[in-house]
Amino acid sequence: MYKEFEKDYLTEAGALSCKEILFGDILFGDTVYEFELINPESKNKRVYTVFLDIDTFKVECSCKKYSWMGMLCSHALVALHRKNIHEIPQHYIHSRWTKDVKKHVYMLGECELTRMDEKEARAIYINRAMRLAYDLVTRSENCKEARSIILTAFTDGSKLLDEFFKEKNLVSTSAIKGKQVRDDFVDQLDETPILDPLRAKTKGTRNVRIKNHFEKRKMKTTRTG
Repeated sequence: MYKEFEKDYLTEAGALSCKEILFGDILFGDTVYEFELINPESKNKRVYTVFLDIDTFKVECSCKKYSWMGMLCSHALVALHRKNIHEIPQHYIHSRWTKDVKKHVYMLGECELTRMDEKEARAIYINRAMRLAYDLVTRSENCKEARSIILTAFTDGSKLLDEFFKEKNLVSTSAIKGKQVRDDFVDQLDETPILDPLRAKTKGTRNVRIKNHFEKRKMKTTRTG
């Protein structure tokens, strides 16, 4: 979690252009600031809106990253820094941020995914799926029965994918690679391990470890009577 937070801050925060567009609105209260942030180098030029209450140190961004991942986004961090708040508010670093973070997995609703472009939605899906798979593998690694459950689930999922691609008549590079990896894995399980042949002791050889260069040069100790 920390590494992802650090990467997001270092790669995104510095590239964002921040504009303060509202202060002291009657609807929100006179301690609320509103910011518009955009990455000029981004292709989609998407604008993110951040609300910051400097009285309660509560911040909310239109990207909704905190609500579905339990981690402040780079847009919120820029807004905090803009108002000279250089420490993350304590209520945003609690050990049990959200229900999904407690499970070590974050979930996105379909409505959030539909608002994103295809590239962004695909990246979010990969991140979510990899986190889920990693969590399942690490939780099951110390128990043989648990490992069997996870491997069976992965195998069944792979079969369902094959059936889906076949039904939809879809052929993709990723599907071909996935099938090849699975076939190779099954082949490795079916292979009989080949052991080294028995070694015969050659006549005249000594069953003693050969000394290295430094051991040969070591001076012998002598006893004095």
